[in-house]
Amino acid sequence: MILEEKTKFHIDNYYLDDPQTYGDITLYQIGRRYCEPGAVIGEHKHADFFELTVVTGGSATVYTNGVPYKVRSGDIFFSLPDEHHDLVATEGEKFEYDFFAFAESSPYGDELAMLKPELTEPSSRVFRDERISYLLALAIAEFSGGGEHGSDMKYCLMKEIILYTLRGLKNDLRISLNVSGADILCQNIMSYIDAHIYSITSLSEVAERFKYNYSYLSNLFKRTTGNTLSEYYRGRRLDMARSLIEEGKRTVGEISEMLGYSTPFAFSAAFKKRFSVAPKAYKPEAEQRQTSGEKKASSQAKDGLKKQAEQKGEL
Repeated sequence: MILEEKTKFHIDNYYLDDPQTYGDITLYQIGRRYCEPGAVIGEHKHADFFELTVVTGGSATVYTNGVPYKVRSGDIFFSLPDEHHDLVATEGEKFEYDFFAFAESSPYGDELAMLKPELTEPSSRVFRDERISYLLALAIAEFSGGGEHGSDMKYCLMKEIILYTLRGLKNDLRISLNVSGADILCQNIMSYIDAHIYSITSLSEVAERFKYNYSYLSNLFKRTTGNTLSEYYRGRRLDMARSLIEEGKRTVGEISEMLGYSTPFAFSAAFKKRFSVAPKAYKPEAEQRQTSGEKKASSQAKDGLKKQAEQKGEL
């Protein structure tokens, strides 16, 4: 039983009784729910579908066949077919999450099914990937009133979500099964940092995520890649800042906050040290380079047309 009185906001594209087909994806449910503190969703049994619970705010306890596991903002919980499932929001905290349920017969469903023996513990079901959160938010928006080619857009977004889910679970299992190889570990670390560039507040989170001492992990990363973890993170963060400045949709202050800098001054100092120009001065230079490039391309195009005309004897 769902306690609707504790649900503040609910978008539920509910197809459990009549699953919808998008290409080779069979959709059972997709939507969003905002709950009051202490809300209980109510125990229910999944049919022949997988489900993602993407926590976007607060925390809750997920029950899988009666076994509890605490999830928090940023976590993605993967549920298997034929399981009893429940969610209980933490007292004193509002709980927000998006959800997506798709059939075993959907793309990559057979590969996900092969992981079942490794996913017996709730802790093995949880991973984090901001790309999935972003893609699911876009998919929900499409179901709430998308634009042209809506069906194709829904299919593409859902398929990408499923693929990232498969990758995320497999990467986590490699870590939990202690696959050897510094190169593999460092690649997983870099992928994790890239996927969480907006949410990492301390590199100790990375060490905790990979279950290593930070000093050991940083030394291993340095020996393997030539850079420390801190150097890699700073570089990726500033590369992202440069892209956001070139995009031109956000102020320097907004970019500084998005990327977790303590102050805009700290961000500006780090940016100038890396690129030898302040963030506010970088955009005009980028625009000037773009204008110069466009003029050059236009000039080359005109020269090409002129040569073609000369060859045809038109000039």
